[in-house]
Amino acid sequence: MGDNKPSRIYHSPPDQTGSEGDSIKEVLASNWIAPVGPHLLEFERAIESFSECSRALATNSCTAALHLGLELLNIGPEDIVLLPSHSFIASAHAVSYCRAEPVFIDSESVSGNMDPDLLVKAIQTLDHEGALSRVKAIMVVHAYGWPAEMDRITEISKSYGIPLIEDAAESLGAKWRGKSTGTFGQFGAYSFNGNKIITTSGGGALLCPNEVSYAQALFLATQAKEPAPEGMQGRVGYNYRLSNVLAALGTAQIKTMEQRMDQRRANRERYRSYFSGWTEEMSVQFTNGWAHGQPNYWMTNVFFKKERWRSTVESALEEWNIEGRRIWKPIHLKASYSGSRFYSWRETGSVAQDLFELGTSLPSGSSLSDPDWKRIFHALDQAKHEIERSL
Repeated sequence: MGDNKPSRIYHSPPDQTGSEGDSIKEVLASNWIAPVGPHLLEFERAIESFSECSRALATNSCTAALHLGLELLNIGPEDIVLLPSHSFIASAHAVSYCRAEPVFIDSESVSGNMDPDLLVKAIQTLDHEGALSRVKAIMVVHAYGWPAEMDRITEISKSYGIPLIEDAAESLGAKWRGKSTGTFGQFGAYSFNGNKIITTSGGGALLCPNEVSYAQALFLATQAKEPAPEGMQGRVGYNYRLSNVLAALGTAQIKTMEQRMDQRRANRERYRSYFSGWTEEMSVQFTNGWAHGQPNYWMTNVFFKKERWRSTVESALEEWNIEGRRIWKPIHLKASYSGSRFYSWRETGSVAQDLFELGTSLPSGSSLSDPDWKRIFHALDQAKHEIERSL
């Protein structure tokens, strides 16, 4: 392509509606540029309305929201939290902030989320080892916007009396049997990071079941300041609140959620149509959902039959200045969590490792243009020809 590279096509860039500027101007004109203000409260009400949850606390990140949820479940040292290894590492970091032990569960092969049968196996094994009393939470993740098998997971949570918290970072707008992800557990968390379906630059939200838990979360998120003249703190708190300025971005963007999900669904169908032209020998797989799950289609992931084919595709995309991202490396294989307990049906490898080795996230933004698509398909055609020559 020479030195005159076209502008980069990112895998999920921010998509502005055009009204964000007006919202920011309104904030500046009102002088509500302190951390708390009317736009922050308005954004929380908008999240509650869209997700049909009782209360939402806007935070400066989803990681902060997850940490608050675990704190409110009284997770502490020596406690165990069960969570999938196939997730962004922030899921495990939130557990580590509480000095608790993350125990990792392999994926099922339908949606790539936590395998409910392995979750039961982990619980029963820990019970046999005399460690069940240490299991204080199950953290389910709805990876890449695809709901986990919530019928089974909520039943397991209730059956064993283990609280459930949802890392719904990427699944705003996704549903299970018509109910929003993030609203099944005692707490749920959304992300509004720059690559999410809507963004506040950086930000998140903790979904709370009632006014009492919201007040408790707000207390912890605002440095645990006591209502006393001295503002004394009786316990450790955090500076986790989203700013009123950034919340203004969220109030503008959340109004267009349905259109954004429609566009990302269309992206997936466009890729499916394209890859249907590849031979059966080279055929790719897409993330699939459970019958009762409605994804938000945040990210289109494709999985190749051979690891070198995935590498060929990613190299071709990069040559055309297009971002194709690897699927997450399983958390239990990362250096910071090496040696952690991990449950899988396999003696070697895992479903999560297969996803990592064979999968790529393709550009999935909600504002891809026709020239963007032309370049993406040129790059994929180049990769296709290289793979065909290797057969």
